[in-house]
Amino acid sequence: MISTTETLAPLGRESFGMVQRIADGLPPVRVTSGPLRPGNNSFMPIVATSDTRLESIRSLPLFNGFFGLAALLALISATWWREGRSGASGD
Repeated sequence: MISTTETLAPLGRESFGMVQRIADGLPPVRVTSGPLRPGNNSFMPIVATSDTRLESIRSLPLFNGFFGLAALLALISATWWREGRSGASGD
């Protein structure tokens, strides 16, 4: 099974929506309060209406997580190295 955008493309055109694969990269998300202009695929709009209220959009940087993972790996490696040194000398 191969996923394509062709199946949902007619629905996207009828509803003035957007069909895009995640592998191609996601467009930036923007909150709009006015009417949408059809055919604009440069951003992914979230329409603010009176029916619902958008509280916030958060984005978390991945670098902090990778830095923490690297620090944890360094700590475990240093502990392993230290344990290996003390065992080799016969202590």
